[in-house]
Amino acid sequence: AAAAGGAQQASSSLMSLDNTPNFFANLADAMQLNDAVEAIAQLADQYPAQMAAFVYLALLPPSPIFGIVDYFLLRPIDDLIISTTLTPNNFRVGPKLGEGNFGRTFEGLRTGGLGRAPEYEPRYGAQTDQEKRNRVVLKRIGTGTFASTDDARSDFLSRGTVARGAVEVGLTESYMNGVLRRSLCPGIAQYIGRFNVTRNNNDNLDFSMGSEWLLFGFGS
Repeated sequence: AAAAGGAQQASSSLMSLDNTPNFFANLADAMQLNDAVEAIAQLADQYPAQMAAFVYLALLPPSPIFGIVDYFLLRPIDDLIISTTLTPNNFRVGPKLGEGNFGRTFEGLRTGGLGRAPEYEPRYGAQTDQEKRNRVVLKRIGTGTFASTDDARSDFLSRGTVARGAVEVGLTESYMNGVLRRSLCPGIAQYIGRFNVTRNNNDNLDFSMGSEWLLFGFGS
């Protein structure tokens, strides 16, 4: 009976979150010790449930805590920086590379703010060594001639709902590529960013008004 009572008490202790404040206090102390690994191991033995929850939420990918911080803090900052550096006037659209249900991809060229860069011949793509070094991959979200971000729900990402239609899938692709870039994930295509074509940033007739474009490194 005593053994059964002890087992029940231990089980109840594992499932209880009453000790969570003590767990975080001890975790902070453990990180300041010289032998932090041993101290954290002892902490895991003392607070197994809290340690498992902490590892899952903060350390194991995909980390829910990182996802929240990224969406509400890092993503807006990243978008603000990109919006000031990527505009349609910095690129030209070259030959089409491919097309599918969720968008069209093109060879593109960085023009360094030179607008249409008339010496570049879009039909043939990059010809000179300088042009080849400035190549990028441009992907237009959506497939229709008039597809734009106006076709997407404004809150579908923040609500965590499933993407509907080519435009929302493209916006999800943009968001996920940004997450991977911000988390320094190796082994993926070099994602540069995205831009939306508005009346304020478009003097380049290569890009239709209201369209959304993703940019990747060429050959990455």
